[in-house]
Amino acid sequence: MSAITSPGTIYGVKGTKVLTSVVVVFHCAALILLAGCQTTPTNFDHADAASPAPARMKLAESTPESATPPAGSAPVTKRPTPPPEKIDLVAITRDRETTVDPPAERRIALLLPLSGRDAQTGRALLDSAQLALFEVADDDLQVLIFDTKGTPEGAEDAARLAVAEGAQLILGPLFGDSAAAVRSVTFEAGVNVVSFSNNKSIAGDGVYVIGFLPDQQIRRVISFAAHKGYGSFGALLPSNEYGELTMASARKVLEESGKQITKVAYYDPDETDHSALVRKFSNYDSRKSALVRQRALLESRTDQISKKALRRLANRDTLGDPSFEALLFPAGGRELMALAPLLAFYDVDPARVRLLGAIQWDETHGLTSEPALFGGWYAAPPPDTRYLFEEKFEKVYRRPPLRLASLGYDAMLLAVALSYGEGGPNYGAAALTDARGFSGVDGIFRLLPNGANQRGLAVIEVTDRELRVIDPAPTSFTDLGL
Repeated sequence: MSAITSPGTIYGVKGTKVLTSVVVVFHCAALILLAGCQTTPTNFDHADAASPAPARMKLAESTPESATPPAGSAPVTKRPTPPPEKIDLVAITRDRETTVDPPAERRIALLLPLSGRDAQTGRALLDSAQLALFEVADDDLQVLIFDTKGTPEGAEDAARLAVAEGAQLILGPLFGDSAAAVRSVTFEAGVNVVSFSNNKSIAGDGVYVIGFLPDQQIRRVISFAAHKGYGSFGALLPSNEYGELTMASARKVLEESGKQITKVAYYDPDETDHSALVRKFSNYDSRKSALVRQRALLESRTDQISKKALRRLANRDTLGDPSFEALLFPAGGRELMALAPLLAFYDVDPARVRLLGAIQWDETHGLTSEPALFGGWYAAPPPDTRYLFEEKFEKVYRRPPLRLASLGYDAMLLAVALSYGEGGPNYGAAALTDARGFSGVDGIFRLLPNGANQRGLAVIEVTDRELRVIDPAPTSFTDLGL
């Protein structure tokens, strides 16, 4: 791989799997020096965005009876019956032939936070996008790279530069507020945007979001639990925009399933001690008092049945279970690893209450070493296809990728596929929102006309040895009934 050179320099890359070279233009100073600190964005777009890659998952040798994967919550435009069920991005970019002669102009812009507190995440997305480029692109595809500085203002400035230099499609920016900021520039210019954000409220008017949408994860894991017979649900959520979105999604799914939310609590993510909140949420004191009363009653009796019952209570801390059979608990990173042991300490027994999580669990180290999480289920993209990407990334860059890095890889594969379609490059809405969808390293996905996306998600269980897929992700949108 060639070294990154000074701003504006065009350089070539020779590759074993690529025909010749890839033309890439850089518009960010001192890019080679970017390392960034390990930070967590406050925007709910990507919680724990800079967390290192977690332990790998393994597919279960045998899985329980699968529930029908729940449909995504975003509206769907019904189309005539399409040809193939999905478009395999890796295959289409690897096996394609260029059909336009002479070559048409193909110019993609990447807008990423390459400086500031989110530079580590921006660099991971850039490296993964470059990895896709080096594998599949021809020498006539130009990629222009702009630093958004991690701010809406920086993103808007970068979008103006990208449009001025002839970008036909923009990949990025990372965060929702930055994606919203570029809309006024790109909509007027007629340039579509595929943002890495997972905030679908900013989608529309040519802005598409490719990030992992929280409502789809919540729908997937709650629907699976409801199908497995869980009838009452609690929720322990952060007191922020993400927590509010999660609660709204959970209520909608549970109402559709005829299930109940029996207890909800919100915690301050900035607090370091959540003991009092978890103690109250678990109804620990009243359950402890119930145990004391029951022991006193049994101790007052002399019959053998009472003595036997008293012995059974010897190692109990409380009497009775919490008011929920399953607990929605989509925290991640430090929050997850701090709160989970507290739940167990206040007698929310993971053997009796099923913990339910989201993709933040997928980004967290140490799941298989925390007993309070054993038996927990969470929804995330299928892990098997991502392993190959992670291996390639680590081999090339000599470090594991951040969890979000795969978005950069799939987004660039999508851009390359659209660049070399029949009849030449096509970055229009119809091509981006092909109803068949696409298959990338994070499984199947498709962009919707309203700018949101749909994904096929797996349900994964935490055990003391591995992270195990117990309900596989669908492999086509036909499997989702859409």
